[in-house]
Amino acid sequence: MSNLYKNKAKVFCDTCGVLSLNSIDHRSKMLVGVCRSCELTFFQPNRKKWEAGWRPSKDEIKKFKIQNEKSVYSILNEIDNYI
Repeated sequence: MSNLYKNKAKVFCDTCGVLSLNSIDHRSKMLVGVCRSCELTFFQPNRKKWEAGWRPSKDEIKKFKIQNEKSVYSILNEIDNYI
């Protein structure tokens, strides 16, 4: 099985583990192997280190996931207040 096929089959980000099904995340997974949020947060600022094998620590990923959850909950709260 080729790497291209493996990347197509995944719906969870290899870094943060978040389920993502939109086309933007899919494209990032095909190019970099992670969701768009992880691409912007971890890959883009650390491209050379990433290509040399660097990956964020478990603590960095944990902080990232907490921040993302806060963002999602605040958006959902605003939607709920609007409705």
